[in-house]
Amino acid sequence: MKLIAFIISLLLTSPAIAAEVPTPGDNPSFIIIDPMIISILQGARNTGLMSVTVRLKLEEEGERAHVESLRPKLRDRYVVLLSRLASSSLEIDRPLNVPRLQKLLQRETDKVLGETKTLVLIIDASTRAL
Repeated sequence: MKLIAFIISLLLTSPAIAAEVPTPGDNPSFIIIDPMIISILQGARNTGLMSVTVRLKLEEEGERAHVESLRPKLRDRYVVLLSRLASSSLEIDRPLNVPRLQKLLQRETDKVLGETKTLVLIIDASTRAL
């Protein structure tokens, strides 16, 4: 029994174990943005739908209230951006350029939130023909 207690105490005080304990800055939180569904237009014809789901990764918990208060504005800006993209440069038979989409959404996020360490994560991005 003493051997087991000794092994457990040894493991708990090990530098490798201590290095894995997260500090407050290492534990980001996330804000979910409701999924956005946008019509893909070619000319005046609706050829398909694009669906995008985004989460915002907050590096600092202190930013949560600020970002939450601007969530409706962020979503509106995302929808406008995605609508412009869908009507100008998307083709239903080609895959989405997710890295480009992420950069565009990140740029909009930075414009709305200002200088924060909020990162846009695309959880799902897809298109489908009608």
